[in-house]
Order: sequence, then structure tokens, then C-alpha cells
Amino acid sequence: MIGNGLGGGSHPPLATEYRVATATGTYAACGTLSIANPWAAAIATYKVAPTPKLTVKKIVDNTGGGTKQEGDFPLPRRQPVVSGQQNTTTVGPHTVSETADPNYTAVIGGDCAPDGTITLAATDVKTCTITNTFKRPKLTVKKLVDNTGGGTKQPGDFPLFVDGTPSPTTSRSRRRWARTR
Repeated sequence: MIGNGLGGGSHPPLATEYRVATATGTYAACGTLSIANPWAAAIATYKVAPTPKLTVKKIVDNTGGGTKQEGDFPLPRRQPVVSGQQNTTTVGPHTVSETADPNYTAVIGGDCAPDGTITLAATDVKTCTITNTFKRPKLTVKKLVDNTGGGTKQPGDFPLFVDGTPSPTTSRSRRRWARTR
């Protein structure tokens, strides 16, 4: 033991292992104190074990009429997660997820598995991406030509238009349909 200059007390040797308690846990730290002044024993720099960092990037594709924004798909977590912002987290397994919207398809990628799982080591700096793509509405138009009164027209004789744009004809005439049933 070395005297601390405070009336005969002592403190541990200068090269030792310390435990540093932080808001996110307790970490082992090693350091060597170089003391020119015995009062400096109370001041030290500790090398704290690194913690993993995870960034979650959100992308919203509204092609086809969607109106949602990144904030409309919250990430469930005790502390808020901001898209694109790096978060310090803990070592071990984690799952990235969000609140789903039935009008969008969510795809998780980047460093995360498709189900959102990721395992982080102490020095990892990883990024997961969640892409929400608007599900375009589908319109099905069925055309039926009724020739039971002797008509001879076919569905192709009556062009279909959706919003002024020609649409392919896939319907059948009733007579032909009746025969193939």
C-alpha cells in the first residue's frame, strides 16, 4: 500500500482493476494511475469496456398513393428510437420491430435477419433497415357479354378504360362461358 498523504492513510496499488458503475450497467475497467501529487489519487481516467451500437433506419415508400411517414410506424422500446440515430445498447440478442400497418408491407434488412433478430457483441456497430411499402390498391373489372338473344359481340368488341387508360380484356362472352362450364 502507498500512503495517500492524508495523515497516514493508504490506498490500493496504482495498477489495478476497477469497476465502473454507469446508468446502463457495471463495466470492468483497467488503468494505471500516474501520481505526481498524492491528491491526484482521487482523479483517474478509466478505459471502459465498449458497448454495441445499433442504428435503425426507416424507409417509407408511398408509391401508388400512400401517405404515411416514418413516425407512423413506431418502434416499440422503452426509450424512443429515432430513425437513423445511433443507439448504445447491450451485448446479446435483440429484435427490431415496429407497429404494423395493414396497408403497408414491412421488410427488415441490413444487419438484421428478416425476422428482425440480431445478436450484438461489445464492439459491434450495426444498422438495421425497415422498409415500409404501400400496398397499391387493386381494381378488378369483369366484363360479361350476354349473347343469349342472338348477339355475336365478344368482350374485345367493348374496350375497357380505367381512368382513361385502356385496360386489357380478359372476360368471356356468356355464350362461350356457358359452353365451357
